[in-house]
Amino acid sequence: MIEVKRNLTPKALQCGPVLGCPAVYELTDGSLLVVGRSVSRSELPEDVRSKIADDESPVIISKELLGGCVD
Repeated sequence: MIEVKRNLTPKALQCGPVLGCPAVYELTDGSLLVVGRSVSRSELPEDVRSKIADDESPVIISKELLGGCVD
């Protein structure tokens, strides 16, 4: 079972108990869990689609969710 250490979602983007809120969680093993809008592989360009493994899922998140880490 996956264990969550803490919620890293910026406070301004946390929306409480309602559904449909993107989020970032730190797991106890140090990796991150990202929650976003799912995208079907067929919507992606081939150069991106070809890099997604069978056990991976593409998701879309806002730049704000990454806390300003993306220009």
